[in-house]
Amino acid sequence: MSEEGVKQNHIMQIRVDMPLWKRFRAVCLRNDTTPSEMVREFMRAMVREEQTIAAGLDAAEEDLKKQISYTDVGKVAKKTHRHVKDASEEMWSL
Repeated sequence: MSEEGVKQNHIMQIRVDMPLWKRFRAVCLRNDTTPSEMVREFMRAMVREEQTIAAGLDAAEEDLKKQISYTDVGKVAKKTHRHVKDASEEMWSL
């Protein structure tokens, strides 16, 4: 059998407070699963969630790049200055 066909496993050992372990085992028994399978499912769900978030952030970044034009720094500076000046005038007029 080739190396590609052989599953490679990583053995993980962790320390858990005994009350947490007992409650976790009880939940696993109620759900008819082993603690190992439950931990593997947690890991899979976490990886899927991270991939979904990363894809969403990538899409948002692309949308932002399409909307922003970085061609005229002077316009951006003038607009920012005008905004700060207006806010300052408004504050001092109170």
